[in-house]
Amino acid sequence: MSGSGDKYIANRIRDEVFLPALQEAARRAREVDATPANLLNGVVGAFSEMLVSLIGPAATAHLLRGLAEHIEQANQTQQ
Repeated sequence: MSGSGDKYIANRIRDEVFLPALQEAARRAREVDATPANLLNGVVGAFSEMLVSLIGPAATAHLLRGLAEHIEQANQTQQ
């Protein structure tokens, strides 16, 4: 991810806030339904909603569209 920001702070937020919360959420989700498709759909939906709350719907759509294009281009390069 590009942009300004303090890498140390970003890594600290990742390690101390998001990773523990995501690990606990994954554990709880597996207790509800361990079906890979349901887990993946839940993760994608939650991630999208989090992005919308952080940066708004237009920026989320732009970010995810760019990510999808990047994945498609990388996949085409590998083939």
